[in-house]
Amino acid sequence: MSDDLNNKKKHWLYLLIPLVTLIVGVPAVLFPSQIWNFLRGKGEQLGVLTPAVPDDDDGEEPQVAPYVPPVTETAPRSEATPDSGETPQASDVPQESSSAPEPMTEQTLTLAAAEQRLAELAGELSDHPVWRLCLAQDKPLVRLVRLCDDLANGSRSLASLDFLRQPQPFAAARTADGRLVISQATRERYAPAVQMFTALPALPVAKLYLLLESALQEACESLGYHGVHVRTIVTAAANQILVIPQADTEPSLVQQGPGKYCWENPQLEQLTPAQKLLLRLGQENLRLVRNKVEEIGMAIGLWEE
Repeated sequence: MSDDLNNKKKHWLYLLIPLVTLIVGVPAVLFPSQIWNFLRGKGEQLGVLTPAVPDDDDGEEPQVAPYVPPVTETAPRSEATPDSGETPQASDVPQESSSAPEPMTEQTLTLAAAEQRLAELAGELSDHPVWRLCLAQDKPLVRLVRLCDDLANGSRSLASLDFLRQPQPFAAARTADGRLVISQATRERYAPAVQMFTALPALPVAKLYLLLESALQEACESLGYHGVHVRTIVTAAANQILVIPQADTEPSLVQQGPGKYCWENPQLEQLTPAQKLLLRLGQENLRLVRNKVEEIGMAIGLWEE
């Protein structure tokens, strides 16, 4: 009886071996890496196997995550090349836009070099004949600083702008209500110069000023100003223009003799000679000049702390 039982156990054992082989072998063939990772993990948990240490000396460069600039509203996200190996520069990062101009990157110019190259540097700002005439003058940058100096001190800048002087004399005319005001012909004497100035693009003018500021400083010192920054003089000149009172209509005049007039409004008569000369442009021309002076001054940053 015992021999029969032993024979039956052997019989089942013979059947179990191929069954186990089938159950274990088929997955091992189909999924070798998964089975190996499973068995290694179990072995590490039981302490039978030690955790594998990655080999750094595999002959391949370590992969570095690509640099991606921050996303802003004004610049779309740009993709970087993962294997470029280049360090991103500050210029790759989008910057906030600013109304203030960047200084031109040319080498600092001396006064002599700047005046020699002025037609080249400033020629593209305007093709107006009056602008060409301004650039063609002798020592144009010295003239500009002297003009600002005269305005800042309230003097009539006749020497700096002698090339713009018109042959027509100042004249007055009567309005429909009998007031004596500047005549239309007088207001139009300097209309081409006003048109040229007010058509200049503010930002390019500001960039040119920043490029030429060292040369203008040299011109300032040639006029006897030592220890005074040219920007201080330019700012003072702009302020003298911006504080001139404006009116909706042409202010009234009082005749004091043949061809001699004064302003009926005492406030206007107390202005500096430079300011009263600008009043002779007429209210519309003066408004255009004021607006352009303020626009260029803001672009340069004349009133920044």
